[in-house]
Amino acid sequence: MNLEVRGLRKQLGGTTVLRDVRFQVGDSERFFILGPSGSGKTTLLRLLAGFLEPDAGDVLLDGRSVLGVPAHRRPIALVFQQPALWPHLTVGDNLGYGLDVRGVTGTERKRRIADALSLVRLEGFEDRRPRELSGGQQQRVALARAVVIRPGMLLLDEPLSHLDPPLRRGLREELIGIQRTLGIPMVCVSHDRQDALSIAHRIALLNEGSVLQEGPPSDLFLRPATPFVADFLGEMNWWSGTLMARGSDGLEVGSPLGILRSLSDIPFGVGTPVRIGVRPRDLHPLQAGPNTLSGTVVESVGTGEHDESVIQLASGTRIRWHHLMGPRRVRAGDAITLGVDPEHVLLFPAA
Repeated sequence: MNLEVRGLRKQLGGTTVLRDVRFQVGDSERFFILGPSGSGKTTLLRLLAGFLEPDAGDVLLDGRSVLGVPAHRRPIALVFQQPALWPHLTVGDNLGYGLDVRGVTGTERKRRIADALSLVRLEGFEDRRPRELSGGQQQRVALARAVVIRPGMLLLDEPLSHLDPPLRRGLREELIGIQRTLGIPMVCVSHDRQDALSIAHRIALLNEGSVLQEGPPSDLFLRPATPFVADFLGEMNWWSGTLMARGSDGLEVGSPLGILRSLSDIPFGVGTPVRIGVRPRDLHPLQAGPNTLSGTVVESVGTGEHDESVIQLASGTRIRWHHLMGPRRVRAGDAITLGVDPEHVLLFPAA
């Protein structure tokens, strides 16, 4: 099954929540709608599920409009942010409710429940109550309840947001495995960039009701279309600068750090003010080369996965550097020379 969203627009309470939203989701694709709180993500998901109708635009499944088709008649299953299991029912009966509504009974009902629980690695949990399950197990039951009805598409609303980091990482892997096994498209709404970057085939980044950029995670991370996209997907160092020259080997940009080379394809002429962005993770130690930055470590702290250091350059400008912990820790007062490859010097129009 494939999904096509054509120019969706929606107002709620006199406020335009979605503006001309367009994207497509192919068969067996994991697609993330990513954005901050208030960007319109949940409203968009409710439109796809059939709980709301748009003011303009269309939603098509396999080329056919589903506008006016109620939620329970769409070949879609929705997994909510909270598991929302019925506490008075067993796990098996929580899964079986959707089958009962569809007239699936007897041996077939038992087989589907067993298959769904096996898919989420909860074999033998049919007779347990929700209160006897951990948070991660409850979320897997909610997922099993969605797939037991054999939908053509899965919608997920922040399914990992209330889990602690170890459970979250494990369920990311499980979601990928479950989606591959089912072979159906999965559309997930999230504000968590790591969930999206880890799971998605493609991402649509939404802000203030508009899609700012859509594409594979690597494209959004390495080639963000706007400063907002860059900031949302990872930490950035930012400076103002001026485009100084164009050449066959890229651009030269004047900045508080000196002259920087960039491979950006920004379509502006020499003398144009620009905004310069470099990710802290893209800085690396070196002795010589393009984009050489020398300074003194002001502070350095460990985060567990990497160290975060602040470097003050001779000009007084400070930059942030993320680096792996080595046998010799970087310490305040150390002199250091860093570089950044021209492909990692991002340029945007000045605000």
